[in-house]
Amino acid sequence: MRWILDRRRFALEVWDDAVCVARFTVGIGRPDTPTPAGRFVLHLPTGSADPALVATFTVDPVRCLRATEDLTSLGRAASGG
Repeated sequence: MRWILDRRRFALEVWDDAVCVARFTVGIGRPDTPTPAGRFVLHLPTGSADPALVATFTVDPVRCLRATEDLTSLGRAASGG
């Protein structure tokens, strides 16, 4: 399973082998807290106190994927990192 983030299109795709099984419109980091580029291993949370936490990935500092109820943040650079 691969997750591919296209920051220019604000799109997250989930791939299973050669098949795209899901596409989502996402918000990315603002210019002062940019979403990093590169390849990362996602870690699914266990016992997190943050109910919106979807996954973390290790860069310096650790970054997170979070769910949001703020639909106005989707499709633009709105995340605070």
